[in-house]
Amino acid sequence: MKRYGPAGIPLSSKGRTIKDGIEDVHMMGLNAIEIQMIRNFVEQRPPEDFEVGMRPEEIRSSFIVEVGKPMGDDYVFTSTGKEVIEEDDLLTVLYIPSVGVNYKELRAMGKLARMLDVRVAVHSQYYIDLISGDEITHRSLDNIMWSGVVAREVGADMVITHIGPYGDVKKKEAMRRVKENLEIILERFRENGITAKIAVETSGKQELFGSMSEVLTLAKSLDGVTPLLNYAHIHSREDGSLKTPDDFKKLFQKVRKFLGGEIYGHFSGVEYDRGNETRATPIKKGDLKFEPLAEAMLDSDDDFVLICDSPLLEHDAMYMKVITERTLGKRIAREKREVERLAMEREKEEEMRRAEEEKAAAKKSPGKDKAQKDEAQPEKKSDSKKSSGPSDVKEGKKSGGSKKKPSGKKSESKGSGGSKEKKPAASEKKGKSSGKKGGGKEK
Repeated sequence: MKRYGPAGIPLSSKGRTIKDGIEDVHMMGLNAIEIQMIRNFVEQRPPEDFEVGMRPEEIRSSFIVEVGKPMGDDYVFTSTGKEVIEEDDLLTVLYIPSVGVNYKELRAMGKLARMLDVRVAVHSQYYIDLISGDEITHRSLDNIMWSGVVAREVGADMVITHIGPYGDVKKKEAMRRVKENLEIILERFRENGITAKIAVETSGKQELFGSMSEVLTLAKSLDGVTPLLNYAHIHSREDGSLKTPDDFKKLFQKVRKFLGGEIYGHFSGVEYDRGNETRATPIKKGDLKFEPLAEAMLDSDDDFVLICDSPLLEHDAMYMKVITERTLGKRIAREKREVERLAMEREKEEEMRRAEEEKAAAKKSPGKDKAQKDEAQPEKKSDSKKSSGPSDVKEGKKSGGSKKKPSGKKSESKGSGGSKEKKPAASEKKGKSSGKKGGGKEK
């Protein structure tokens, strides 16, 4: 299955909440959306009087993402949503009007998304630093944690995050620190019933942690971490590496074993310079083309989620869907023509084969072939056999001869039988004359 959607609330949505965005995405024929945790405000405060004795998930006026229980001089924070609030607790309240103001709204939003078959993921704040180790890193850990709470309540199975800049830290040391901090977040996820995976997004600049090899190293090392393919970032960082369907297929091959059959990615047009992204653009105007990716997806058995983070958001998300469908239509038409061509070739080959077989059979049994011809003209053959003797007589009549012409023996028998003869034989004439002469002499 292939899913398409915007990174955040569609620009055309009249309502500016994720709930409105889910409904509008469905109406557009799209089926994915990312909750962007980019505009939020965090406050820590003691409980209100009415909140004491309640659980965070029961409170409608605010979204309490953490409850801190006093322990010595510090607090131990949990984020299950089921802690009973006490007077001495310290509450962490997250204000994200575009997402929801309490647990009930978030859960209703997740139910709506499932009913409309809209895939939901949560993107943590864009500025994250898991390398430097200073106060920004601690806030980054908290931001990813709170994104996990939102993911749990809406039913999302993925929290997407960047890692941050290397700064002055060597790459090897940066990898060690990133692993350590991600392990802290994963442990906090497990303790608070958050089952979403952490998806580490590839980065588009050389100064940022998040090359393809680094992201894959994290996925290999940490259970619960998965790679997220930002195609524009990969294309930029590798100086225009994604140009053909085979380029995308090689990329799928690298990440497939970490993704469980679904390849999740971001797409937009992009401009870059010497391995660094300069800005995201609409898909039609960028150096990165979508058609090769569509071809590669159609050749793959994987499921795909494509989130558009171009300046046009839902417009380009719909464009990606249209291009994929158009590519599929051309492929089906091409395959149909090929099937028809092969069928015609097979039919011609079969006709030629039958003709050759008949020719070979005729050479092996010529008598049979002659008999077949005789059967085709039986009367003519019979007449010729019957007339083979009398034909000479007929020819004799025509030439003036007689059928009564005797042989030598027949002539003698007819002569001795006293047959009527008009002229005597020459021998008889000679005998008579000789007798007369002889009688005269005797006298």
